[in-house]
Amino acid sequence: MGSFPCAVNFAGLHEKSKLIGISTVGGNQTLEKVTKNALNGLYVMGLKDVPCVAGSEHALMSMIVPCPEIHGDSGLDTKIGYVWPQHGLEPVKGKAVFVMAETILAQPKRVHLIATGRLTNIALLLSVCPEVMRNIKQISIMG
Repeated sequence: MGSFPCAVNFAGLHEKSKLIGISTVGGNQTLEKVTKNALNGLYVMGLKDVPCVAGSEHALMSMIVPCPEIHGDSGLDTKIGYVWPQHGLEPVKGKAVFVMAETILAQPKRVHLIATGRLTNIALLLSVCPEVMRNIKQISIMG
């Protein structure tokens, strides 16, 4: 997912959806900053119980290219100078591919996988753990 998977976070607020997790990928900023942004978003949206795991540091075919001139130093800076509230949310420990596989396979129904940015974690997931495909109903890509 990209710098801040806001579309997915908003989906987590919809009464007919259940957000079971978020994975991050470095891109417009470092993986550490992108993951922090995702955790901040989950916190302010009241989705504190949704797990977030740090995925690949960069895309499969390229390195990250931070764009602080566009996205600011955090990767999600705003012109109004918003300061995120303090919270204690931490990313889930472990390799994203295996955390994602375990989470998807544990679901009682097939899941809808949504990518809002780089497809790296999904590509790795399907390559390393192809058995998850039986529990994926659909993959949607926002791009």
